Amino acid sequence: MITVERTCEAGNGVHVPVVKGTEASVSFSITCRTPESDRRGAVYEVNDRLRRYGLLPRPVGKAPVIDRAKYAGYALYTRVKKRIER
Repeated sequence: MITVERTCEAGNGVHVPVVKGTEASVSFSITCRTPESDRRGAVYEVNDRLRRYGLLPRPVGKAPVIDRAKYAGYALYTRVKKRIER
């Protein structure tokens, strides 16, 4: 048995493939999510959408005030969308 210790922080994940010879393999993953990593992920999604519209958004973390505005808009959009879809 091999034992490896790692520190898992917000935004990190663990993927452990298990292979035994030529038989089918099994794997599992563990992710560590926090409200901050969820907010950061939302800002990445907003930036992706802005790039699809031909805009060049600032990278995540470069301008915290702008990141907060992007997240606020994203949060409002998702709440309104959920209400409409009911």
